[in-house]
Amino acid sequence: MEKDTIRQIREGLARAGIITADTQPEADGSFFDVIAVNGRITEGTGCRVFSDAGKAGAKAGAIYEKAWFEHEISMSMYHEAPELFICPYMPPVPFEAEGRGYYAFLTEAGVPLAAVSESSTDFCVSLMTDICRALDILHHNGHIHSYISPASIVMKSGRFCLTGFGEAAASCRKIDQFTAPEIINGFCMPRSDIYSLAMVVRSLITDADELPQYIADTDVICERKRHLLPLNSEDPYRDRLLAILNKGAAYSPFDRYSSPSAMLKDLEELAENAGKDGRNEEYVHIVV
Repeated sequence: MEKDTIRQIREGLARAGIITADTQPEADGSFFDVIAVNGRITEGTGCRVFSDAGKAGAKAGAIYEKAWFEHEISMSMYHEAPELFICPYMPPVPFEAEGRGYYAFLTEAGVPLAAVSESSTDFCVSLMTDICRALDILHHNGHIHSYISPASIVMKSGRFCLTGFGEAAASCRKIDQFTAPEIINGFCMPRSDIYSLAMVVRSLITDADELPQYIADTDVICERKRHLLPLNSEDPYRDRLLAILNKGAAYSPFDRYSSPSAMLKDLEELAENAGKDGRNEEYVHIVV
């Protein structure tokens, strides 16, 4: 997002009573740190901004659906497990900037995964363990995220939390290397979330040019069937993680884990064995 656009969004937020910190938002420019709301100083508050290409003032369509979907799902999930989800503070706030309509979604602030520079095995296992627990709760409540990406995972109080439910609204779903093949073909299921989670972690430990990209050619998409991470017998602990990722990111949904709890079982076994081997690293490094 260009600096001028970010400036205009900040000005639009200010007109709506939301004062944001003068810091660079996350990579896609959609999340800001908030320092005051309606004249009251806030601490630990973030603001996710939703927009569309429609005219300012329009309350129908993808932007409205996206913002309210985020609010409602976040609220219900936060009450189930506050340590694994981000708390929404108030309903979406409409505002205008650069002739377009926007909604601001105020939540607890967290550290975006994109701001964490780490790819150790312990880090990846901790991330997957927390998000598997969050997905288990989400799926048991009858919901599918359908668009887990680095932008939908944040760190809060040393735990990984799942957010970004607005991005999962069908009308605004994105297609990229984190998207499950069946979603590309028009079908979504709980195992689609398992694929996306595995692909997010693979993106942390794999060079970007080695990740399969979405191209609208069936033959190219099918290349994912043969895309497995190579194992290295010199590090059995990491090899076991790679094996879990390979199963989670299997091309066919029926070759993946049957549920987040099934993946979690393997992760907990891996973490337990690592503990017996004396592995317990301090792994979190925030990019400044």
